[in-house]
Amino acid sequence: MPGLILVVILFSTCPSPFKLSDLDILEDSQSPQLILDEPVEGALFQDSLTISGIALDLDAQGLVRPLEDRAAIPALGWSIPGEEESGTITVESDGSFTLSIPTDSYNGNISLVLTAMDLNRNQTSITRRLLYDSSGPVVTVDSPIDRTVIGKTVVVEGSVRNSDGSVPTNVAAVEYEVLNTIITGDLSEVFDPETGEYSFQFDSTNLSGNILIRITATDKQGDSTSIIRQLTSDLVGPAIRIASPADYSVFESGITVTGSVANSEDDTGLDEVVSLAYSTTYALQTTAVLFDAASGVFDFHCDTSGIKTDIVVTLIAIDIHGHASSRSLTLRNDGVGPHLTLTSPVDGYYATCIKLSGRVQNGPGDTGLGEVELASVSYRIPGTIIGGTLVVDEDAEGDNLWTQIDSSQLSTNVVLELTASDKNGNESLIRVNLLKPAGGGSININTEVQNSSITFTWDPVPEATSYRMEEFVFGGIRDNINLEEDGIYTWTGLTNGTFHEFQLSATVPGYETAVSADLVLAPMSPLTFRPWAVNSGYGRIEIEWYPSLTAGARYLLERQVNDGNWEALTVTTASTYSDTDVIKSNYYRYRLTLRNNGSSSLNQSVESTAFRPPYFSKQPVVANTVGSYTLNTIERHGELLIASDNINSLRFFDLDDPLSPISTGEYITSFGARFHKAGSYAYGFRSGYATVVVADLDTRTAVATFALPDWHINRSIYGMSSTGTILFVAAADDMREEPGAIYIYDINNPASPILLGSFASEPMGLYAQDNHLFIAHRFYDESTTNWKCRLMIADVSDPDSVLLTDTSLLHANNNMGPEHMVMSGDYLFMRDNEIGMRAYQVTNPAAPLEVANGGYVIYADGAMHIDGSTLYIADAYRGGYKAFNIASILDGSEDADGAENDTDPYLYTFELDGYTTDLYADNGVLWLAQLDSGGICILDIGMPSSIHEIGPVTLSGVAGDTNVIRADGDRMLVLSGSESEVLIDTLQVLDISTPENPVITATIQLPSSNRSWPDMGLIGDIVMLSSTDTIDIATSPPQVLSTGIIASGRAWKMRLQGDLAILGTNVNDGITMVDIATPTTPVQQGVFLEGGNIAVELAGTYVISARDGEVAVIDLGNRKEPALRSAITANAGIQDLALSDNTVFVLDGSEIRVFFLNPLTGSLTEQTGYNYSMGFGFDPHEILVQGDFILIRSGNGTDTRLTLLDASDISSISETASLTLSNLDTDCMEWSANIIYLGDNESRRIVACRIE
Repeated sequence: MPGLILVVILFSTCPSPFKLSDLDILEDSQSPQLILDEPVEGALFQDSLTISGIALDLDAQGLVRPLEDRAAIPALGWSIPGEEESGTITVESDGSFTLSIPTDSYNGNISLVLTAMDLNRNQTSITRRLLYDSSGPVVTVDSPIDRTVIGKTVVVEGSVRNSDGSVPTNVAAVEYEVLNTIITGDLSEVFDPETGEYSFQFDSTNLSGNILIRITATDKQGDSTSIIRQLTSDLVGPAIRIASPADYSVFESGITVTGSVANSEDDTGLDEVVSLAYSTTYALQTTAVLFDAASGVFDFHCDTSGIKTDIVVTLIAIDIHGHASSRSLTLRNDGVGPHLTLTSPVDGYYATCIKLSGRVQNGPGDTGLGEVELASVSYRIPGTIIGGTLVVDEDAEGDNLWTQIDSSQLSTNVVLELTASDKNGNESLIRVNLLKPAGGGSININTEVQNSSITFTWDPVPEATSYRMEEFVFGGIRDNINLEEDGIYTWTGLTNGTFHEFQLSATVPGYETAVSADLVLAPMSPLTFRPWAVNSGYGRIEIEWYPSLTAGARYLLERQVNDGNWEALTVTTASTYSDTDVIKSNYYRYRLTLRNNGSSSLNQSVESTAFRPPYFSKQPVVANTVGSYTLNTIERHGELLIASDNINSLRFFDLDDPLSPISTGEYITSFGARFHKAGSYAYGFRSGYATVVVADLDTRTAVATFALPDWHINRSIYGMSSTGTILFVAAADDMREEPGAIYIYDINNPASPILLGSFASEPMGLYAQDNHLFIAHRFYDESTTNWKCRLMIADVSDPDSVLLTDTSLLHANNNMGPEHMVMSGDYLFMRDNEIGMRAYQVTNPAAPLEVANGGYVIYADGAMHIDGSTLYIADAYRGGYKAFNIASILDGSEDADGAENDTDPYLYTFELDGYTTDLYADNGVLWLAQLDSGGICILDIGMPSSIHEIGPVTLSGVAGDTNVIRADGDRMLVLSGSESEVLIDTLQVLDISTPENPVITATIQLPSSNRSWPDMGLIGDIVMLSSTDTIDIATSPPQVLSTGIIASGRAWKMRLQGDLAILGTNVNDGITMVDIATPTTPVQQGVFLEGGNIAVELAGTYVISARDGEVAVIDLGNRKEPALRSAITANAGIQDLALSDNTVFVLDGSEIRVFFLNPLTGSLTEQTGYNYSMGFGFDPHEILVQGDFILIRSGNGTDTRLTLLDASDISSISETASLTLSNLDTDCMEWSANIIYLGDNESRRIVACRIE
């Protein structure tokens, strides 16, 4: 084993180059400093070893001598102990040294000893242990890199180096071998010892898979190193590219595959490609594919006939290494059979013969038949025995399929199926739905009912040679109709509203005659069954229409409320209907549908004009009673009625029908027996409690509770009032021992009221308006030793500093309960339990003026409520209420003796069992809160008491007089013209949804013609003038549709009834009957009662005519032969007439004459002794009737007077109200609900008046 070698370096005794004097200077005892840079401890060595470093001499102080003195160490000694190897190393002048010694004779570890000695023989030494490097030379391969894919020839380049990267000098041999093969080689000839590099190559043609090359270098000591490089031959094989078809494309009976093959994806050569073949999933054997030797392009064809499933075509290529590559192509069966079309039949109805014609072909755009399995084309009707194979005409360019099917035995809806398959087994199927006419028969026929005619359309019957139409009710045959056209025929000259029975037949040679179902139809225009209203009693609308001439005809009657949805009312055989489910605030339209056998609808009529039920009743009527609650306070909130009861609950009632409130089932408990409503919140309280409960009326929940401060046990909340966001609460001591107070709360956030302040008061009632609070203040009168009440006024603009004004206006003794206060405009009304009622004008709240001082003793403790011009007071003692006219209260109360000074303010007293604590009136309905389980009593209070003007509207752009006014729901039509120039100039449409402020929405200037003093009616959105001109008012602007047929004379009155217009003229044209089934093309049907007719009215099929000297009744039951049923002599001054049920009111001079019309016979009987004299001063011009009331318009050439008469008892007609309008000369009037519209001749305006 090699051992350590100790190298010892000794100084030589060569003569010093220094002078003796210099040596003296150099004398010291410090050992030299020796620094050895290399070799380091444990360094490796092979054939040589380099020694380098620095040797420095130190002076006596141990400091390094200057540069010029460093030669004091002239040389170093080195040795390798055990090997007898030693030598010296020259030290340069700067102390550095370097030496390379050969070590190739060593094959083990050694030690190196280095010694330095200065001239004073001071010395030091360093030992390094060195390790022998037995690894041999380092072999590297520069190319190819590891895992390189090789071709036919492999070129290898690399180098041999020492471990330190230097070129070795002791390389003995360099060799290579391909593992697991016989390929080896000596690289001595290709190894360059100067550079250490080598390069060689070998043939890899027969090699495949992973290839391992090992290269080994051996040095002269016999040590060797190796490197192995792993290479890979091309396992993929040749590259295959498929150009067509695309992957997952569809195939039919054959496919052609095209593409190319090459050495690889990156090498387009073909020298490595040996073969190419393909296989398919339906034919697993492989078939060789030829490809072009220069380009590698190939194409081949596969037969896929009969293949129903998807297929995979796989191409396989093999290269010179034996490596195979493949490329697969998946193709789908197109799943689509041949393209089928049917020319006949199509979806629809079939008769006794079905003609089948159509075409089969490869595809929608391929007219060939090569893909079609011709024997597969067939038809069938599932569920029947009908079916068969069709012969394909291969030469036909159009339809290539044809057959006829006998369908005479089919009785239901069927499906005809046509099928065909292609050569891959894909089937096509088309279906046609063939229907049996729903009404029976074998011809599908449709009808359109028209005016006096019916149009028939039918599906043409295949192969029919003639058609025939028969009518069975009245008899009639039409042969050889409409063969040349496409199934259409119109039968004219029929009677509107009468049922006819028709049948169509078709002759088909060789097959049964095809017939339609029996068709029972009634010709009509949309106006044939247009309903109209007759004057009815209070709370109902009576509807009439012309009956069908067919016995047993049935009608569906529908109704529309305002502009809502249509609803069915009844199916009836009558020609009248009494609609009692009406509310006077609404208007109603009706329409009819004639039904066949009570089921199928034949035609729907045009809707009627808008009718309003009579607005007024003679007396309040109890309409309903709801519940058995014991109630104290009642109010309306939107569509809710809210009421509090004696068990302190707040209850809610739905007001969809104001006359029939329905409990919602919701209530708030522990709320309070009474409440005050402010906005959407109610504040509940009860006697003896300081707590106030706040309820949100929209969510119907309690949202807050608060307690009044400084509460005394005997205190009670006497009332509340509010203005804006401020709530005032009045509290007083029931025992009159503790002081009372009024508390002020901020209710801007009702869920969290804030106390703003309070002030002392003895309030028995209060009412807030703006910044003032009116207080019924209780005080003790020492002189009478009684408690009394007087009016006090508080300025609450600053809640922290309330200013009180004592008016000293005594109101009443007060021993029985709280005051009630209400306001109307600038007037405050107060009442107590003893003296009655007072009224104060509070235009200046600081100085109220007493304008009425009572005398109307109430003896009641109920609440007060104002609705319009009426003040209602609940009677809490006897039940019911009293109603007062506010204007009459303010006009002149009573003298001190109790005698009435002017107008009696009492309207009426209504008594009711029980006790009425509160009430609320709105729109003619009064809700009473009853104690003692009386619940809610609902009254209809539509009794008229006065007429007053509410405002005019100027008719801009109008020339001439205002001649006719007609109301239709929320719209009004105004016809204006000049009498002197005999012209009608203008038609205007007004929106009257707000009667106080009518708005003109449309205006049309009409063509000039001789039609002054006319009349007009409305058919849907078509206005018909009494000239029978028509104007469409649905368009903007309105458009003239047609010019009428009444070209001369002046039609005084016109009434529309169904599809008939009756015109009364004031010259010699008599009564003219016009068919308006088609309004734009009227047809005059007859004239009767020749001579001037002042007025006409219609009652069912009767026309009532009023003319100078006569009142007559004409029966139009048979329009072709009108019959005079009655004629009564009258005075020469007849002006107008009106109907109410079967009562006829005639304005005859200054009298109203009353007649009864017998609806069965048409006879007219005067009710002797029932006449009503109008008095003198005004001439009656026009009469209108609504329910139990008659409205008379009269004038004197300058002024107009309106008179409202109560005719509920025709034997005792009496005046209810009247109004004289000064300087208003009128020619026309319309009465809609409680609004009267007058046409002002002079000022070209409409004046509206309200009846209350």
